[in-house]
Amino acid sequence: MIPNNIDSTKPLITEINAKGLLGEFDYQIPFYHGNEGRMQVIYAENGRGKTSLLRAINCIISTNIDSIQELAEIPFLEIEMKYDNGAKIRASRKDDVLGELSATIEVEGEETQELTVETGSFRPKVSLKELRTYRETLFKYSPGSFFLGADRLTNLPRETVRKVTNLPFGLQRSSRRDQPETLSSLMGKIESRFNQIAALSGQGNDDTYLSITNSILNGTVIDTDDDPELLRKRLMSRIDNIARKGELYEKYGLISLQQVKNILEAIQEKNSNNPTELKYLYTVINPYLDSIDVQLNTLNPALQLIDKYVNNVNSFFDLIELMYSPSKGISLNRRKCSSDKIEIDNLSSGEKHLLILLTETVLLTSSKPLIIIDEPEISLGIRWQREIIPALLECSESSNLQFLLASHSVQILNSFGRDRIIRPSEA
Repeated sequence: MIPNNIDSTKPLITEINAKGLLGEFDYQIPFYHGNEGRMQVIYAENGRGKTSLLRAINCIISTNIDSIQELAEIPFLEIEMKYDNGAKIRASRKDDVLGELSATIEVEGEETQELTVETGSFRPKVSLKELRTYRETLFKYSPGSFFLGADRLTNLPRETVRKVTNLPFGLQRSSRRDQPETLSSLMGKIESRFNQIAALSGQGNDDTYLSITNSILNGTVIDTDDDPELLRKRLMSRIDNIARKGELYEKYGLISLQQVKNILEAIQEKNSNNPTELKYLYTVINPYLDSIDVQLNTLNPALQLIDKYVNNVNSFFDLIELMYSPSKGISLNRRKCSSDKIEIDNLSSGEKHLLILLTETVLLTSSKPLIIIDEPEISLGIRWQREIIPALLECSESSNLQFLLASHSVQILNSFGRDRIIRPSEA
């Protein structure tokens, strides 16, 4: 199981146990430490309650009026989730699979929080005061989950709708909380997210000119007996290394190294072997190069998130290429003609499903710790089904995002191995 000292800013699930699902089936779902251990898959024949279990789990840790209504209609006896922070979140029924519903939060050393739901009437009844108190405690110990159902192409969850500006594909800005989610608005969110992390990663105090000033005022000139030609080559080598290191950053418009390249060209053209000139030049240029190096290291997390998303999307597409830069945003273009942009509506069903899966995954790395996906194989070809699991893990490896999937796909199940596939047992 996941150890309690796992490095995570969000509580993680260590185990999910379900009893009496549909009155007949039990499920035991463990999560483990490590990249692969944070993803689990359920397989069962039709009618064994896979989708009902996924829906119930999402309802239990996203408790609100709507989720209570949905949970009350799902037949089960008990579903319990254990977290690495010691919390146990449980929904249970006393007598039968559709009887009175009770939700509890147990944490060692603290008072148990309970919410009772009467299910005998047309609509489940619950005290709004108790519900508010319960939700406050729930969100303290569980940041919730995100559910992508089999109908995700036509019914993307509304929960993720946020205020987004400068959306691509000609969308108007909007801040309506009840606006239905669309794939276009989802792409707008990932673009906004990339722009935000690039801007935040590039912030900081730049002491370059202070360092240069101090070097000149203090007379801190490099003390070396190196041959002038060797000193010049050493300086050129460092500039060239920084330029190479920054190539990928420039590709996504995260930084411009044109000035660094211009300095390298100037040194090459001048071809000076004057030891005094080179010592002063080395002294003055070094703080500037240091600042560029620090900036590249600071931008690296943003680069990795963007690059893994772009590369994974493009590894599936063969006729289309997804492109991103802070100045131009996200666009989809034909590979044979990069100026020929493609509208979202013109994508195939499989291409749309792929974008939903990978885009939601990247967005959730900074919010929800659990993403629940019913039938991730929908509309994906055989190769795409075989490659989607590694892509989801790679796009989220900078976080502790956990996945719970239900699938019938042989290709997806083979990504896990026989021993790791979760199957129901009869209650």
